[in-house]
Amino acid sequence: MPERDAALPGRERGLVTVCLTACFLLGALLGCLLAVRTGGQGEEILRLCLDSSILLGDAGIPALLWYGLRFLLLALLCGILSFRLVSLPLLLAVRGLILGFFFSLLFCVLGGAGLFWGICTAGVSAMLLEPCLFRIAVQALTRSRRRGFSMPCSFGTLAFCAAALTCHTLFLHYLAPLLLTWVGG
Repeated sequence: MPERDAALPGRERGLVTVCLTACFLLGALLGCLLAVRTGGQGEEILRLCLDSSILLGDAGIPALLWYGLRFLLLALLCGILSFRLVSLPLLLAVRGLILGFFFSLLFCVLGGAGLFWGICTAGVSAMLLEPCLFRIAVQALTRSRRRGFSMPCSFGTLAFCAAALTCHTLFLHYLAPLLLTWVGG
């Protein structure tokens, strides 16, 4: 009988997804609380974040690819490691914290315009890449019961992530600068 794509039944796969989502949302909540706690330093922190941000344009395709690929590669690496039951939820919590902090800081400092700016850049980026991150993490955890070495995710997941990464890179390179000009102008 051929081996199924996942070692766990669908019900347990759903439980893994719920647990990883809870870790991501807890990280995002913590990021929001940290942004609110910045107080008067929020503008300076936002300026430092934006000065080092790749989202402001003028970045080449390789830099944008790396920006999108870094968390996906970390998820693949964590999926291979023996302590993936801890590292993958922690990775998703950190990703949630970064996104929650960034969006909350934009809102705290710039109000609705800042939130709109964030959605036009990091928001679209997250909508394209977070499903990939979750898909890799869920498959890596559901495949963890197999003996021996196996890839943390399927070829279909890798193809899905490659397509999302391509759309993400093209969006940030071509469309995001136009949106930001429209928002800023």
